[in-house]
Amino acid sequence: MNWAKAKTILIIVFLLLNVFLFLTYSSILKSKSETDVKQLTQVLEKHNMNLAQNALKKTPVKLHSVELLNLAGDNKSCAENFLKDGYTTVNEREFKKGSQTLLINRSEVEYIDSDPQDFSYQDISEERAEKKVSKELTRLGIPEDTLQCVRRFHNSSDHLVLVYNLKYGDFSVFNSAVQVIVCQTGITSIKGVLLAVNETNPLDMQYEILNSQNILLELLSNPELNDQTPQEILEVNLGYYIPKNDFVMSADAIPAYQIMLGNGKVYYYDARVSVPNTVRLLAVDTDVSKI
Repeated sequence: MNWAKAKTILIIVFLLLNVFLFLTYSSILKSKSETDVKQLTQVLEKHNMNLAQNALKKTPVKLHSVELLNLAGDNKSCAENFLKDGYTTVNEREFKKGSQTLLINRSEVEYIDSDPQDFSYQDISEERAEKKVSKELTRLGIPEDTLQCVRRFHNSSDHLVLVYNLKYGDFSVFNSAVQVIVCQTGITSIKGVLLAVNETNPLDMQYEILNSQNILLELLSNPELNDQTPQEILEVNLGYYIPKNDFVMSADAIPAYQIMLGNGKVYYYDARVSVPNTVRLLAVDTDVSKI
């Protein structure tokens, strides 16, 4: 017997068997997932809730912990970043320099320039303006690779409005919006939370994450949604939520689900397996895209 040939045949047979088993297992998982979603849809429909197509996305089993640094925590440093030198301190939260005013409230800032003089913004494309604004936010301390422009539109004055969110890897920090208004002569306003990811976080952990189906079942227990008014679930997104009430110099972002409904309401639920259901609801907000 040619043992070398027999050995080759056996290797090929085992490889084909492994491929067959893998495809079979994948098919079972896909079938189970489709069954779970179908059952979930039926439960939701009994509560007058419709799940939009593609609302559910594949989610990881675990998510890293993220520490966020408050770039407005030191008022003086924040004022120097925005206004550079020569500014006047009105009080501990308000600073002025010529046509520029900076107001600071914990992690939130509001910068206004009533007469900007940066003519490099004149007659440039929206894409170019977005890149210039991203660089300005980076100069203020937010790394460019953690910024994502989530909305772009024109206001009633026909000024370009850019809305940015912080992100960590592929996941958004939901309540981290910074809104920037741009006119032909420069930036007229920067408003929102000024945060940066602590890349040297010594307490890096991974949290086990609930799947999105379980979170939607938790949504059904919300008393606000028990009035039998038909609702559509538009999106279910996994990301991070900032506990702003405790935010001074830094805070740990909470792995969370963002559930967007057709009525404009947005629900944030703690996504960690270890958290009791009684404290899982983090906040209810209004979808900024509907304002």
